[in-house]
Amino acid sequence: MTYVRINPFKEFETVAKELGKFVNDTVENNSTSTFNPGVDVYEDKENIYVELEVPGIAKDELKLSLNENVLTVKGEKKAAEKNDDKKYFWSERNYGEFSRSFRLPKDITADKIEAKYNNGVLTVVVPKAQPVKPEEKYISIN
Repeated sequence: MTYVRINPFKEFETVAKELGKFVNDTVENNSTSTFNPGVDVYEDKENIYVELEVPGIAKDELKLSLNENVLTVKGEKKAAEKNDDKKYFWSERNYGEFSRSFRLPKDITADKIEAKYNNGVLTVVVPKAQPVKPEEKYISIN
């Protein structure tokens, strides 16, 4: 009789690796600073939504770009001016430049992307392209 060694967690490891690949392909974090805004990416039937928490950054200090279906958001959260009169007991706020990139699917309508900024949240709405219905062509019989 031959014994075969079975790893009951092999399927879980495979799923974890695939999920890791998906996350790395979908969200590319290019940030080198300690400030890294939180983000939610979700979709419905018509749109893909990217929401970034960027409190303390004016909307005109944010830069959005789309290049080869990669949406990139850049900005900088500036530190408050240091004052020798202030004696900090605790400081947890992070500052610095950031860059977040998101790979979008190919079936989007790039020229209709909209961005809104409200209460420190940047919302980018990416419309999905409507599927092209094949046109039925009638052929005459001679």
